[in-house]
Amino acid sequence: NESEVEGFAGYYLRNQGCKVPMPIRVASGKHSAKPNYVENTSKLEGQALCVLDIAASVDGYAVRATRTIAVGGNFPSELGAIYSKLLSIHKKNLEGCKVGASPIRLNEAAAKSFDSLHKQQIFSTNAIGKKRVLKISNFRLVGIGLEEKGLPGKMKAGMVIEVETALFLPPLRGVTAKWQGNGFVLRDYVYITELGSEVLTKGIPMEKEALSTGVNATNKTPID
Repeated sequence: NESEVEGFAGYYLRNQGCKVPMPIRVASGKHSAKPNYVENTSKLEGQALCVLDIAASVDGYAVRATRTIAVGGNFPSELGAIYSKLLSIHKKNLEGCKVGASPIRLNEAAAKSFDSLHKQQIFSTNAIGKKRVLKISNFRLVGIGLEEKGLPGKMKAGMVIEVETALFLPPLRGVTAKWQGNGFVLRDYVYITELGSEVLTKGIPMEKEALSTGVNATNKTPID
């Protein structure tokens, strides 16, 4: 159940001395296509996607990360292909975060990559213009307590940038039937320095193979 995953995550974080500064989101199956789903009341289904959105705070400093995994560990082939394309866009977004970078320019580049994704995956039949398919590339300046400080004009050393790359395909008319009800979200925090940038959430895997290994590993709670 989604609530069991939420409970495990919260228990584990608190056992490690962390605070949980925001609700843990576990959106599986058709809920993965709902950007604001936080109920966590449904059972996980095989061959479905699951969006995990988790934040932790230590000594007043907070960080947030979001991953999309496949229930059972292995992405269905076509959904796996979409995930790989979205991951490549997300990586480019992360690599673009550096001193002097313009989020507007990075978003323009991401938009071109999304257009390429639509063509490759035959999304041209979707009602994108009516916002039924939601593609997201966000760069937010954040404070130490997850406070969102808006979109920076230019990135500067010392900034922490939240980078979110997402694609939502809701179960609505106008969205190609085989894609309906699937959502993909990747979110990381990047610290900008004069020498480059550091992905603060780099310890959380995002490659399909690593996610599959993690799902199929034998995990124990701290009390075990």
